[in-house]
Amino acid sequence: MKQLHFVFAAAVGIAAVAAPCALSAATNSGAYGASTADLTSGPAQPKKVTYEKYETQTKSKTYNVKDTQSGSLYYTAPAARQTTGYYTATPAARATTATVAAACPATGCPAAMTRTEVVKQEASRKYYLFHPFFQPQQYKFGSLTGLSYTGNSYDFKLKQGCSGATCLVYNPNTGNYFDGGSWNASQVAIKEDLSFGITDTVALLLMGRYSMSNYQIKWNQINIPKQTSESAKMKDNAFDQFGIGLQWRFLDNANWIGYVGGNYQWQNIASTIGLDGKVGYKVSMDTTVYGLLRGFYINWDEMSYGNGISSNGQNNFIALETGVKHTINFEGGIGVFSVLDPDWTVGAEAVLGDYSWHNQAWLGATIGWQPTNNFALSLYGKASVWDSASSANNVNIYVWADSDLQDPSFSWDDHCVPAALSNYREYSVGLQMALYF
Repeated sequence: MKQLHFVFAAAVGIAAVAAPCALSAATNSGAYGASTADLTSGPAQPKKVTYEKYETQTKSKTYNVKDTQSGSLYYTAPAARQTTGYYTATPAARATTATVAAACPATGCPAAMTRTEVVKQEASRKYYLFHPFFQPQQYKFGSLTGLSYTGNSYDFKLKQGCSGATCLVYNPNTGNYFDGGSWNASQVAIKEDLSFGITDTVALLLMGRYSMSNYQIKWNQINIPKQTSESAKMKDNAFDQFGIGLQWRFLDNANWIGYVGGNYQWQNIASTIGLDGKVGYKVSMDTTVYGLLRGFYINWDEMSYGNGISSNGQNNFIALETGVKHTINFEGGIGVFSVLDPDWTVGAEAVLGDYSWHNQAWLGATIGWQPTNNFALSLYGKASVWDSASSANNVNIYVWADSDLQDPSFSWDDHCVPAALSNYREYSVGLQMALYF
């Protein structure tokens, strides 16, 4: 399961951000609007990067009907079968009806021979491709293809207590002043996770993603309803994520199962080293409960990250964190996976994460359909249920025009306004197809 938390991040022309509302170093107007949202599973962005996992099989049983011998038929003779030479127990040597009737004694002939079909039930293991511990066996491949939709939004209010125009944002083209607004982002992505079993317990992981993103910042005019607000929009379509990793299933017995793994991911504004692990207890043949722990070391290309839009020579950048080159994030949680019948499975996870500039709790659920050992489909959804970003009050917003950078007296302080966030929301839904070959 990839996780929910994500950040639509952008440099938006800012190469380095030091103290609040103070920027330094050169600019890089070529970097802007970069999205790092993970739509599937899984976690896949600078703030929370994960792989869809291919781990091990369940202990659940299905039943196959197998022949006990060629033809599956045993012939049985009547209990009162005669043993005289005119009648035998084998069908090939059995006399015709007329012959038997002529030879039968007055007491009558034996009853006709009967046959019974004998079947045997044998337990067989089914490898559930959406099991949280599934991983391909040696020299086999697992493929997970996902199509997902993710949304992220929040409101922001320019902080009071500052003096004069520094409390407001001014648009010289319209002559309007603004005291806040909202951020909205949506993303459709196609993601492929491919795994290969080096051994029965060690697997190689590869992944890539193509995303189509839409960003919008709405500015609310002072004393005017929100529906008349001005907005800035931007689209960004790109291959924005690639990764490679290894996973080792170090534990798998009658009661317990566990794995540890590591990966490295290249993204459009950062590179990430991720470590993760799960340990599960097999409550029954059909149900496994587990705990998970993940950590991410993120190396940012620049010294700030956040949400930004650059359009028609105008730049809007909501700096979620400034003056940083590296961040370390953690998340932990619990989950459950259960087999409802041989073809249907369900799963759920609850996760709490520390993502540097904010903390978040989210819930996710999935239902899977697997008619064969080699093909499965699943539908999943996840959403944040609590986020400290809804009360964040130390966010800085920068607004400037490309032409401003040509002014020798340009100062980032003149273009920075502190703000507070509210109503922070994240959610994701998606469809996944798994193959095993």
